[in-house]
Amino acid sequence: DDLSESIVASFVDKAQRAGVVTFEEVKDFVHQYGLTKTEARLLIKQLEKENIELVNESELDSSIGSSADEESG
Repeated sequence: DDLSESIVASFVDKAQRAGVVTFEEVKDFVHQYGLTKTEARLLIKQLEKENIELVNESELDSSIGSSADEESG
């Protein structure tokens, strides 16, 4: 379906710019747009193909905190 492909492409594009995406963001996206399990798996494969790192939100928070510490030191 063209609409879901375009929505997924938009999500992947946003994730590419960030270089990282959280599992929570993926889960929220899947629920928001009612993606099937197959579509969700394809989304994750697409993220992996684009070398976009999937992380837990806690990992993202800690990496942001540690990079801020390095800048101030």
